[in-house]
Parts: sequence; structure tokens; C-alpha cells
Amino acid sequence: PIPPIYQACPMLPDSWDEDKTIKLERSPLNQRCVLGEVLVAGRVEGGEPLQLRQELRDLGFRSAVLAPLSVADRVIGTLSFYSRAADRFAASDPPFLRLAAELVAIAIDNARAYQAIEDLMGERAQSMLETAHNLRAPLGAALSKLDLLREGYLGEVNDRQVEHIVQLEDRLRALDQTIGELLAIARMRDWSREIPDVVVDLVELALKTEATFRPVADAKGLGLEFDTEPDLPAIPSGARLLDQLMENLVSNAIKYTPTGGKVAVTVFRRNPETVRIQIEDSGIGIPEGEQAKLFQEFFRASNAKRTTRSGTGLGLALVKRAVERHNGRIRLDSQEGRGTIVIVDLPLDRGAVRDAS
Repeated sequence: PIPPIYQACPMLPDSWDEDKTIKLERSPLNQRCVLGEVLVAGRVEGGEPLQLRQELRDLGFRSAVLAPLSVADRVIGTLSFYSRAADRFAASDPPFLRLAAELVAIAIDNARAYQAIEDLMGERAQSMLETAHNLRAPLGAALSKLDLLREGYLGEVNDRQVEHIVQLEDRLRALDQTIGELLAIARMRDWSREIPDVVVDLVELALKTEATFRPVADAKGLGLEFDTEPDLPAIPSGARLLDQLMENLVSNAIKYTPTGGKVAVTVFRRNPETVRIQIEDSGIGIPEGEQAKLFQEFFRASNAKRTTRSGTGLGLALVKRAVERHNGRIRLDSQEGRGTIVIVDLPLDRGAVRDAS
């Protein structure tokens, strides 16, 4: 079946109805073109078949030129030009029109393929959202019940039972964290949502992040430094995107830096158009052969798995998507056993930010 691709008509009669279309399956002229011909109808009054003359005359045209839109031996429509003037098109036009039609056909086919991919990703994101929501409700209920059980509200429990309840709570909270990160990834994939009118004060963001992680770093015996350039401009963003980015990067740096190490966070204006966030640690680093996979969902470096069992492998995937939603760039420099530097560059121009939620 021929897809409903209609013709471009650069020269239209005054009486032309804007809602009117030329349907391929009802047009003898276009049916010939669909079969592969490049047609030039020069004068409706004579020289052309009666059926063709009548078709063009009914539309108010006196000449036309048509070429098939072909992609990989498939005809997806026609590229057609019509004119009210007789002899508007010459026999020398078909080669140019055929080339133009090939380029237009490729553009249309690519656009359709891109739209199909976008639709598929949207369906996948929606499925992830529904699944995560369905998992989170009973999980929350289970954690509430365990809390009641551990506190003795449902009857006395001994120390050994409490120990097992706490272990179970830890596992379920880790699962809840995974579900939360899956939800965040699914929302970031939903490009159809408009970005909220949110601007983020980077100085406030740094202060909030430091307040969150200072007790964690102190408890682990780490040096935690924040150096934020004053009077930084606000960044246009989506709700919680930059919070998640900072939290994941600083949390990772602390988690994989041994006691006595150091984590340094620097936020400054790299140039008039860009702000840079840099997190440097003296931790375990990342094996060189595994660095290319680091931002893939559910991937954890081999030495990270040996260091701690906790971790979903989703944190850096969230970071990467948050950076992409800002049209920013992220890169890292790491050596196993010597630490890691993560650098994020974000544009200041609101117009450069993609739609996000």
C-alpha cells in the first residue's frame, strides 16, 4: 500500500482549498510516478493523454512535473510541482527533480525511523514508570510493617529477631532506592514533557549538598572540601535534576574513597557560556578497560563490587541523563588506585536546555 504522502505545490490557483489534497491512489498521474516514472506534463490543452489533461484541468493547473520518492527500492510517495502556466516545466527538469526526490525521500524515511524510535522509547519509559509505581506501593507497606514489628508494637521481639528484621529492612530499602532510580531514569526519558520554569542557584545547591554529606564524610574520616565561586548565575533546569546529579557524584566519591582520603568539589564559571562542576577524589579509581561502560545502566566496576556490595549501578546513568537534559557534557579522568576526577560542563543559556521534567 502507498503511504499517504502528498505533493508540494509551490504555485497554487487562487481558488485552491487549503484542506484539499491529491491522493496517490486516486491520481492516474501519480500512479504512473509511483511505478518509477519521472513525468513532465507541459501543456494541459494538448499533447497529453485525455485522462491526464482532465486531472490537471480539474485542479486548475496547466502543467506539472512529478518524481517518485524512493528509498531502498521502495516508493513512499511522490514529489510534485504544479503550475497555472503552460509549458512551465521543460524536459531538462527531470534529472534535477529525481535527485531532489531522492534527498527528500531519505529525509522522510529518516524522520519516520526517528519517530518510531521515539515512540518505542516513550512506551518503554511509560512501562518502567508503571512497573516501578506498582512495586513501590507494596514495598512501602512492607517496610511500615517491619518498623512496627521491630519496635515491638505487634508483640515482643528478642535481639536476634531484631537483627534479622534490620537486615531485611536494609535489603528492602536498597530495593526501594533502585526503584526510585528507575523512576528517575524513566522520567528523564520522557522527552515529551516540558521543562518546568525552574532555575537552580548553584551556590545554594553546593551548600545543601555539603550539609547533606558532611556528616557522612566526617564519620568515615574523609576530608570534604567545597569551593564554590561566588555570584554564579542560576542554571535553567528541571525539578531535582541538578540535585540528583550532585548527590550521586558526591555520594560515589565518598563511598569509594578509603578512610583518610579526600573529596574536593569545585563549582566555577568556566567561560561566559558555561559553568563547570568538578568532583575529585583520592579513592579506588576505575579500571581503564571498564571506564567506557561506566555510564551504562546497572554497570558497576569490578573493584567497586569488591569494595562494597551496596550499589545499583544506576547512579551514574542518572548523572549522564541529567547532563544530557541540560545539553551539557560529562567526562572523567581516573586511574585505578589513584582516584577519579569527574567534570560536568553545563550551558547557561536557557535556550540551550532541552525539554525535561
